Amino acid sequence: TDDDVDTLKELIKLKYPTTLRNVDVCNLLLWKCLFPVDENLRETLNTVRFDANEAPLATLPNLLRDRQQFNADLPETAPSTLGQHTNFSNLQENDAQKIVWSRPPHADATIPVTLYHPIFRQFIDDCKTHEPIDEDNKLVREITLAMSKFFPNKKARTAELLEILKDNGIPATTATIYSKGHSFPTDGAVESKNSLIMIIEGELEIGSTGAEPYAQAILYYAHSAGKKSEEHVNFNFPCLIITVFGQTLPPSLVA
Repeated sequence: TDDDVDTLKELIKLKYPTTLRNVDVCNLLLWKCLFPVDENLRETLNTVRFDANEAPLATLPNLLRDRQQFNADLPETAPSTLGQHTNFSNLQENDAQKIVWSRPPHADATIPVTLYHPIFRQFIDDCKTHEPIDEDNKLVREITLAMSKFFPNKKARTAELLEILKDNGIPATTATIYSKGHSFPTDGAVESKNSLIMIIEGELEIGSTGAEPYAQAILYYAHSAGKKSEEHVNFNFPCLIITVFGQTLPPSLVA
């Protein structure tokens, strides 16, 4: 009966809480299959052998285990320190701990970012096809003029950027990330549903000393998404990273 099927679905979800965490019971599809089993089938199943290329089932990576290991091994060092090129380059040499990025080239992603989440594909398409409206032009003009000025320190530069973003309807604020018993203040961020969807990392000028700004920002992202990446194993967490220094403002995406 339908009630029996619904009960079975509930039991299946209880049996596999992690795998089916983000799947509603009503979306589970159960198939009833009846295969005639005779001696010929038994003999075939007992004697058939597959090599690695022909095997009907391949072992998939344990995503939850890998994420737990990555988060456990993520150093507690503040991103402002770990993001310095010497420290970050050492991190990138560890295959189990590297941040998937093209620095160095062998640490680059093997899967195009557009396959991780539909929003990335949409972002790439929008970059090519979006027609700017008046509000877009206004935002770009204000940022270009403001970031071309000289500032006494990076805090003043990023503070002005945050004000411009807020004036244009983007709720950017300074945010603090709490991870592994530490607090890591960011230069700026936009939060939605308890997730950071934008992280801003500023420098005073091109060539300023300290952490590589993109490396620092992506480490903020790793700390902010750590716990959620284990709770929602089948989901990626898109985030726009903006690094600002001098009059340059290059955006990028991570997941």
